[in-house]
Amino acid sequence: MRGFDDERERIRDSLRETGRDPFARYGLDKTTIADLTDPADIANGTFYRFYDSKEGLCFEVLCEEGLSPEEGIVAFRTCSAKKSRPAPRAPTGRGR
Repeated sequence: MRGFDDERERIRDSLRETGRDPFARYGLDKTTIADLTDPADIANGTFYRFYDSKEGLCFEVLCEEGLSPEEGIVAFRTCSAKKSRPAPRAPTGRGR
């Protein structure tokens, strides 16, 4: 059972580490679950085995950074108001 616990902890650590960049870049509101799961190499649905929401992960990241939740949420929301997400790329029709 220890191997299972190690894997769960590895995934949680990975989500906390990879969550820092999208939260700082896009803010809480504009960060997507895929922004958090893709770098951690897990499926979107797997995220919810570890956190109820992206806010839950954000809270853990803030605690690790030494910010109060209020300070961090204000910072992330301010960041998300200033920066926009890149526009999705149109399909090229290649590769069919």
